[in-house]
Amino acid sequence: MPVVRTIQRQVQPGALPGARKSTISGVQLPTPQITAVPSAEAEGADVGEALSRVGQTVFSINRDAALQQFQKEKRRQDSARVLDADQQLNAFELPYLNDPKTGLFATHRGKDAAGIHEQASQDWQQQFSKIYDGLSNEEQRSAFTAQASTREQDFNEQIYRFQNQELQKFAGTSYEEGVQGSIDAGIANADDPVRIGTEAERIRMRTYNYGTDYGMGPDWIKNHTAAALSKLHTGVIGRMLTAGQDQVAAQYFKDHKSEIAGGDLEPVEKALQEGSSRGDAQRQSDAIWQKNPNATLSVLMDAAAAIKDPDVRDRTQGYLEARWRAKRQDDSDQAQARAADAKSQIDTAMQGMLNAIDRGMPRDMAGVHRLVDSVSPGLWAQLDDKQRGALETYAKKLQDDGKVETDQSHWYALMREASDDPGKFSGRDLMLSIGKLSDSDFQQLAKLQADVKAGRKKEADAQLDDFRTRESVLNDTLTLAGIDPKSTGETGKQIAKLRQRLDELTAEFSRNTGKKATNEDIQKMVDSMIIPGKPGSWWNIFSGGEEPVFDQPAQVRTEPTATNPATGEVLILRDGKWVKP
Repeated sequence: MPVVRTIQRQVQPGALPGARKSTISGVQLPTPQITAVPSAEAEGADVGEALSRVGQTVFSINRDAALQQFQKEKRRQDSARVLDADQQLNAFELPYLNDPKTGLFATHRGKDAAGIHEQASQDWQQQFSKIYDGLSNEEQRSAFTAQASTREQDFNEQIYRFQNQELQKFAGTSYEEGVQGSIDAGIANADDPVRIGTEAERIRMRTYNYGTDYGMGPDWIKNHTAAALSKLHTGVIGRMLTAGQDQVAAQYFKDHKSEIAGGDLEPVEKALQEGSSRGDAQRQSDAIWQKNPNATLSVLMDAAAAIKDPDVRDRTQGYLEARWRAKRQDDSDQAQARAADAKSQIDTAMQGMLNAIDRGMPRDMAGVHRLVDSVSPGLWAQLDDKQRGALETYAKKLQDDGKVETDQSHWYALMREASDDPGKFSGRDLMLSIGKLSDSDFQQLAKLQADVKAGRKKEADAQLDDFRTRESVLNDTLTLAGIDPKSTGETGKQIAKLRQRLDELTAEFSRNTGKKATNEDIQKMVDSMIIPGKPGSWWNIFSGGEEPVFDQPAQVRTEPTATNPATGEVLILRDGKWVKP
């Protein structure tokens, strides 16, 4: 705090008039000092002056303090604005580069990374300028520019690093795809030595260029070239062996063995050995077949038995048997096709005769011989005795009855064969059954056989599922009753009728309800035909009518029911027919 100075004025001593120094007892006395007292006016003037100077000093001190405080607040505001501006840049940078969907790094992978720095630099400068222009003074802009310069450097380094990584990945992927493409092209053209050589040279060139450009080193180039060439050569040999060119493959291996990697040699040599065995067997089987094109299977097997190499001998016999069976199947198919053609001609002739009878021609003139004679002589001559007999039987039934009724036992036997032994069924000549099957049943079995031959198991099973379900339920019921489901003679005939009636009931069930019969539904149908009932009816088809075939608990003997989904009407199976309650 300022101190007010004390103002004093000293009056200098002087000798008074007439006064003299005196001494007392020889001692000189001091001269008295007289001090003047200032006036009131003089004292007030001095104080005012002092106070004025104090006021000026206080004002100067307050002004400096305010200025310092202002400058401090300004620095704070500038710092806050610069920090906010830097944060705006940060908020732009992070999503711009790293957003998983729209970020620069997510949308410019591989070859698309080329040139991204130019665009990113423009976007950065645009964002920087926008923020820069929003600052309010040069101090803020200068500080922001300094901070942004460091951030921009980091921004550019990220982009350059990403760009280099992606372009190197792309180059690596392009190299690998190019080499694999040459390998695939060489294998695909295994019969073209020039093309194989061209692709091998491309592999060498691509590997050298990529390895040199990216500093992979001589060892890397050497090892990758060797691995790719080994893959090419082993693939070519495999392709040749698959095509049955075992001898060509052996020569190719001999020529390029030095370029096949050690780890690939053993598998290739085993494949060549296997291919050679197969090739020898194929050549042996071809030679035997050419000498004996129409021989029996046993004759062919005996001819192959003379081969000394056991592997070649076994393979040769296998090839011959497969070829013999294929020929037999082909002959069977051709024969069946010829018989079907003959049947078609008989059907046409029969329709013509029926039309003639309708016009008044005596029926006895429409004899069997006329139907048979409707088959062209050339086609009839190609048919064997069994096929001719079947066609004659078919023609006789047409002449006598106008149609062929299905022999249920015969139909069942064919369906059972299709279910249990599809291989045997597929080789059966169904044309021999035309005199025992209705046209609809014949067509059904022909379709089933076609599916089995073609390997359409799903379609074949769909046709056999209902048959298998009915047979399972019926056979189990008959067995419980002490009846052999495979019985022959009169019992066999009755079982065949029972099967036929069960087929009719299940078909009627489906028509009435719009759905397939379940195992429970079929069981009820079977029970309704076998439990005691009216003599001579379907309930006593085995016995004469007096005694039931077997006895079951009363609850099993309920009448089967079904509901028509269209009308909601409930039907009951009674006396072998679906009736209203």
